Amino acid sequence: MDFMNEKEAIGALELLYLAKDQKALIEISRNPQLNSQIRGYAAGLLMRPWLPWGILRKVVMVLLLLMGFCGFIFTGKIAFSILIIVALSFSPRLGGEFLRLFSRK
Repeated sequence: MDFMNEKEAIGALELLYLAKDQKALIEISRNPQLNSQIRGYAAGLLMRPWLPWGILRKVVMVLLLLMGFCGFIFTGKIAFSILIIVALSFSPRLGGEFLRLFSRK
């Protein structure tokens, strides 16, 4: 993609995000020829949603959450909280927040 200015690039990236074009956003975020701010914005868009990209990942996340909550409610064992933690690790936003929290600045 060739952009005249940064505002135009951000607008195009927002359109790609709304179109749910994950592959294009990944490609832009990894392109070393683009401005680092544009690449960073594309990477931020990839980490924006709470639910993962793709239907299979969403289904796996929901199933793990349901198994964890039902297991904890019906048995009372804390071990089922591991399933909840694993399910939450599928979220791009939570993954991004943990990455930002524990990465060096």
